[in-house]
Amino acid sequence: MSESNLEELGGSDTALMIVRPPDYCVEGPSLPLEHRGPLSCLGWSALVGLLNAALLLLHVVLVGVVFGVLLLPTIVVVYFGFQCHSRRERGDC
Repeated sequence: MSESNLEELGGSDTALMIVRPPDYCVEGPSLPLEHRGPLSCLGWSALVGLLNAALLLLHVVLVGVVFGVLLLPTIVVVYFGFQCHSRRERGDC
């Protein structure tokens, strides 16, 4: 498209590069085109949302394992080190 046509239509060069999903669902070359149902879009949206929630849960568990297995013993050792080697004298250790 020339710039004069773009200006007349109120568009830009980037508007031509935007990819839109197809309007129809094609099962095979010989089958007629069918409109997408609103429930299929809702179903896919729910599936993607559930997968995102599952990944969030996986990451939370991974962070819990890292802090529980690797860092908790270090924190305990440092805590007891401060308890036993504080400046004031105690007979707890």
